[in-house]
Amino acid sequence: MIQVSLRVFKDLRTSSLVRNSSWGVMTQVVQSVLMTLFFVIIARHYSIKDFATYIVSAALYQLMTVLSTLGLSQWFIRELTSSKQKKEATNTFFKLQFYLGLTFFFLNVFVARLLYDDSLILKLSILFGANIVIENIINGIKCLNIVEFNQRRTFQIVSTEALLKFLVSSLLFFTEFSILTLCILMFLLRVASLNLFLRWGTSD
Repeated sequence: MIQVSLRVFKDLRTSSLVRNSSWGVMTQVVQSVLMTLFFVIIARHYSIKDFATYIVSAALYQLMTVLSTLGLSQWFIRELTSSKQKKEATNTFFKLQFYLGLTFFFLNVFVARLLYDDSLILKLSILFGANIVIENIINGIKCLNIVEFNQRRTFQIVSTEALLKFLVSSLLFFTEFSILTLCILMFLLRVASLNLFLRWGTSD
């Protein structure tokens, strides 16, 4: 019985599927912890009005991000694992992701303008909306990494970005800057993260 258990444990340790899935889980855990600390810090340092404005803009962005993928990630992963036309499927998916991201960027700004008569919410919604396009492209690369058993790179890039966001928010302990400035810095980090994904985030 013990030998069987040890054999199963050894097989799990050497399984590329288990290792790949483990990196995916670790990505979610590390990102969640660091982003929780990020929100705790900004909640403590900004006024109720500024923090509420941030939360409203972020919530609208999250909704649009979920809708913008149209659930195509599962289709893309299935196509890559079963289709012989991988290049065509990849090109089609990334084009769809880009155009859907662009569409929901404008929709995000439109809805924010329609629902809220607040210039700061509109400015933040523009920044968050631009993130939708970036997020859709990164999502496509993450899907590639799942199929290629390469989620370790996803973990490294996403964890680094989350850590940098936490460190930027920690600057509030030493200096003051507006919530708009914070969002601009977050956007620049997201652009840098996209650049890393494009240059290094997938297998050769």
